[in-house]
Amino acid sequence: MNHEDIARVCHEVNRAYCEVLGDFTQLSWKEAPKWQKDSAMQGVALHLDRNCGPETSHENWMAQKLADGWKYGAVKNHEIKEHPCIVPFSELPREQQAKDFIFRAIVHSLCEYLEPPEVDLPYYKESKCYIDENIVWWESLQSRKVWN
Repeated sequence: MNHEDIARVCHEVNRAYCEVLGDFTQLSWKEAPKWQKDSAMQGVALHLDRNCGPETSHENWMAQKLADGWKYGAVKNHEIKEHPCIVPFSELPREQQAKDFIFRAIVHSLCEYLEPPEVDLPYYKESKCYIDENIVWWESLQSRKVWN
């Protein structure tokens, strides 16, 4: 499993959750536009680089949107770049806040399935990934090494 695999799972779970809420605008990962895939990849990277909470996840997502020219709008509209979730996390409805909790949980759950970085040490083949103390680290029976 790699970062893109985790982003795909996050995207598909979010898409299913959106459908439960009545939002059928999300395309499958295979059909999703590049900006949407990039957003999921950036979210995965954020949670692997730092052990941050859902509030930081939302702030990061919102900063990406604003940098790309999006603004607040009462209805989500990709064509004119308006989104109702471009508000502080504390102002989001609970069902929208849940997306950030779910995204974070998926990344943390799947982290242990990430392939370890390529290194010339054979014992890393049996290593596992953990998120602890705001870092991602790989552990084997023989060592502990931090990878950023």
